[in-house]
Amino acid sequence: MKQHLRTLLLAVSAMSLTSCLSLETELDLRREDALVLTMRYTVDRALWELGVFDEESQERAVPVSRRDAEETALRYSDVTLEEYRLEDKGEEVTVSVRYRAETVESLRALWGTAAGTPIAFQAGYRGVSIPLATGPESVDPEQRAFIHDLFRDRHLRITVITPGPIEHVALTAPESDRQEQREGNRYSLTVPLAELLTFTGTSEIVLDW
Repeated sequence: MKQHLRTLLLAVSAMSLTSCLSLETELDLRREDALVLTMRYTVDRALWELGVFDEESQERAVPVSRRDAEETALRYSDVTLEEYRLEDKGEEVTVSVRYRAETVESLRALWGTAAGTPIAFQAGYRGVSIPLATGPESVDPEQRAFIHDLFRDRHLRITVITPGPIEHVALTAPESDRQEQREGNRYSLTVPLAELLTFTGTSEIVLDW
């Protein structure tokens, strides 16, 4: 899932495509031996037809086809592709992919390190740190305006389901227009992509349960 800055923003040419992307991600961590990563994203038809591959990554940057999703799963002996679904909406295409990993190591590999660091679990499987993006050291007003225009109305939404009730949340992320929901063992964050991509430093979610 290479969707960070170093993520969606590898180059200006890529941005012209990824500006047409909204991403929803769910991490189901309730069972340490059956960890589920679900991604649902809407992309412009041109991006879906072209496909995107990050040569530096072991997984598809955006697994736009069933083959992409299957090839990602086949890289790990304990990862299963449980679902691939494609919804054709004319000018846009919505792709849903769900993987199940039997080990923390494989889930970390699926998530990748494009955000700067991998997912990290606390000792005893009592918490998790989830990196979302690593932004630039600084952004000038012209760059900020360009990115905000390019990613207008596009959001990242991440939901995490934990093994037990969430006791503590530490969030490092843009504050503008973000939305958080927390109930029992479920936590969700929605943040505008433009805010995430222009946030200086690393955005991350830390959950303890």
